[in-house]
Amino acid sequence: MPEPRSWPLVVASVQDVTPDMRRIRLTSPTLEAFDYLPGQDMALGILVDARGMVRRRYTIRRFDRDRRLLDLDIVMHGDGPGIRWARAAHPGVAIEAIGPRGKISLAADAGWHLFAGERPRCREPSP
Repeated sequence: MPEPRSWPLVVASVQDVTPDMRRIRLTSPTLEAFDYLPGQDMALGILVDARGMVRRRYTIRRFDRDRRLLDLDIVMHGDGPGIRWARAAHPGVAIEAIGPRGKISLAADAGWHLFAGERPRCREPSP
């Protein structure tokens, strides 16, 4: 596994993939040296008021080495620091990340993989 390290990143673009999923594309010239295994994540350092910084982990969706672009897909539910950051994210916003992290990755010789994850809470129907 690649060793986690600190990465100074900048939001390159934000796209709402669905009403409940936002893709945040991050960039940095330092990503030229980035390497990861599918299934790993990045821990974003998010500033919160006077309490300082919290870290929120997001699985790496895609990495384009040639263009130095790293995509994270964020499920937009709840109201924690990560979601508030994702709602406010726009091109030019800087963020520090640590990664790649995680010890789960795909086995190149496997015939198939099974993935399970948290399902976002459903919205109440509108009257």
